[in-house]
Amino acid sequence: MAFSEDGVTIEVDGAVRIVTICRGERNAIDQELHEALVEVWKRIESDPQARAVLLRADGKHFSAGGDFAWFLELNADDGLREQSFVDGQRLLDAMLKFPLPVVVAVQGAAVGLGASMVMLSDYVFMADTAFLRDPHTSIGLTAGDGGLIWPFSTGMHIAKQYLLLGDKFTATEAHRLGVANTLVSGDDLRQRALETAHRFAALPPQAAQTTKRALNMLIEHNAGAAMAYALASERLGYHTPEFQAKLAEFDSGSRAAASG
Repeated sequence: MAFSEDGVTIEVDGAVRIVTICRGERNAIDQELHEALVEVWKRIESDPQARAVLLRADGKHFSAGGDFAWFLELNADDGLREQSFVDGQRLLDAMLKFPLPVVVAVQGAAVGLGASMVMLSDYVFMADTAFLRDPHTSIGLTAGDGGLIWPFSTGMHIAKQYLLLGDKFTATEAHRLGVANTLVSGDDLRQRALETAHRFAALPPQAAQTTKRALNMLIEHNAGAAMAYALASERLGYHTPEFQAKLAEFDSGSRAAASG
């Protein structure tokens, strides 16, 4: 089952499906990529031969998070903005309920939604120079979706540090706290992650999938109400002066760069 659309591809490697984000060096997320990331999990779930997934990215970075140019579009269009929140909730639900084990391979930056996808995966490989970061609060928005997964991996105080202050979460720190399972050199990242994905794919499927589902139900049960609150709060954040100032700053810089 090959698939290629709007910055995402699916390749077949035996019982493993390799999902690759491919939207330039930064893999910044726009509306089309956001929608494709929702669709990809449904496609693989409907594939009867699939048993595990490797989630990875081309380019220098796993994902630099939301593209600020996209934020400008969302700010100007109420309908598009609301659709982005609906899609964000769908992506969160799709990954939490996705039955197959997901191994993620992270190089460079995994920021915002990129970091959330890492946290929603089941086994995390990070290149030794990679880092996670969720800067929502620093630009005036609530950490409204995958950020609420962080306490399950890091503990509450560490989650508050990184979500409120928006600090970089280095690969070494991620490994020390149990967020990253394995650190590797960048050259070995894809191969090591693929080997582990095949280990998951070789497990008895009913046992692996029901065990994963039971564990993720703990997250849903404990974080469900908080996620709804945080997403509603993130919607309101678009109207705050702090977020509007960040957008204006980006827009001004983009116009200056375009004019030479």
